Amino acid sequence: TAMAVYTNPDHPFVSVALISIAFTIVNLPSVSVWAGFGTALRGFLSDPMRLKWFNIGMGLLLAATLWPMLR
Repeated sequence: TAMAVYTNPDHPFVSVALISIAFTIVNLPSVSVWAGFGTALRGFLSDPMRLKWFNIGMGLLLAATLWPMLR
């Protein structure tokens, strides 16, 4: 984990603060983009036919992830 690899035993509080800041800088834009796409997708999937095909597609993709284990 980041705590085990990147913390400095001589300055643990500074290390934890820097790691927390780095995680926050990466996390905020990532969560914002995820939420934005979710909002856009909700509008797109409001049509029952689109939702049906989306669910079928996602189910097929999920089943395809089993392929390497079943070979």
